Amino acid sequence: MKRIILLAVCLAVGAITAQAQKIPLYSEVFDERTDKLSSKEWRSAEGHLRQEIPQADGTTSVTIYRADSLKFYTLAERTKTVAEIPFSQLKTPGQALGVVKDASSARELTGREVVEGYDCAVYKVTKSTTNASGQTTSTYHTEWYYEPLDLVIRYVESLNALNRITRNVVQGPQSAHLFTIPRDYKWMDAGAAMNEAKGTLDALQQLMGGKAPAGSSPEQQQNVQDALKKMQEAFGNANRK
Repeated sequence: MKRIILLAVCLAVGAITAQAQKIPLYSEVFDERTDKLSSKEWRSAEGHLRQEIPQADGTTSVTIYRADSLKFYTLAERTKTVAEIPFSQLKTPGQALGVVKDASSARELTGREVVEGYDCAVYKVTKSTTNASGQTTSTYHTEWYYEPLDLVIRYVESLNALNRITRNVVQGPQSAHLFTIPRDYKWMDAGAAMNEAKGTLDALQQLMGGKAPAGSSPEQQQNVQDALKKMQEAFGNANRK
């Protein structure tokens, strides 16, 4: 589930204005540090989005955004399963698990720069998050945005944790089947997996909050280990799907 949310948040950058008519196109996104292909992305005139990410086992992870329903769908090719995430409920991983209480962002135009042949506006985007204890931290990333195509050409996080560059952009109509769910895919309950993970995290926080301190009984210590194991299994199962 953690992976599902991360993919949806990534696509959300392009989906915020997706209800407006768009220029349909296909593009490829590379990791600028390694020059390896990170994803293939499609966008329809209606604002629907599709992202395909190659996996280590040779399969492909697919995320689809539908502008008409404001919903994200993540598809696992290996297991032929699909999960749905309503856009109105989309949160960061920290917010979804209750670790982050609130999040906000500010966008500042800092100049212009030509990237991959596109004259882009350069924006610094600052994100502030407040945790459950009321502590606020800020991070930022930089976007090189090409207005005529409504497309982020380059994306760099402040600590270079993520460094994406868009290449091989081809404009033109995109087939409707790219943005639909295959009939042979089985639906999975994304919400149930997230609720299970949140429940185990809540239990762990209570245990570590003084109910199982150092010197506690073997049974209490085992409860901590069981909670950790359950959380790892919840995320592991969601990621494999």
